[in-house]
Amino acid sequence: MLEVELILPHAALVPEALFDPDAARELLAANGTPAGEEEQVVCCKPQNGVVALVAVDRAMLEQLEGRYPGRLNFSTPLLHEPQKHEKTIWIARRENLLYVKVYRDGLLQLAEVIPAPGPEEVTYFIERLGQLFPLADFELRLSGDEDKSIRKTFGKRFKTLLCE
Repeated sequence: MLEVELILPHAALVPEALFDPDAARELLAANGTPAGEEEQVVCCKPQNGVVALVAVDRAMLEQLEGRYPGRLNFSTPLLHEPQKHEKTIWIARRENLLYVKVYRDGLLQLAEVIPAPGPEEVTYFIERLGQLFPLADFELRLSGDEDKSIRKTFGKRFKTLLCE
């Protein structure tokens, strides 16, 4: 099998117990990230009790499937689970996207993909996140591109900070 990591903005997690592959497009739309007309919804292999849905350009998907028939396994950074997740905010900046997961008492509270082409969008998102969760009570785990920049700007707002 060949694993293809999809770094795309229209993605969502669905509890495996509630997942219906025939409703994947509707589930992604219900998340507020609908697939476009030229996109197909790909279902990633279940992991840790959730299935990731990602909207992928149909032409690109056909190219990949034509080149590697029956050998593709799709993934997304949104499926990443940090080692420790009692009171944890995990952020991975990948290209122009922020992948964010918030855990409280070991339970996933939020999982989002946020378009963030520049530092202003990252700042805005973390400030909004601080309105929802008391950041000083949380551990921040960073990975991906520009983690040092995020650490430098926001590290003092969190209880602890780790770069993965």
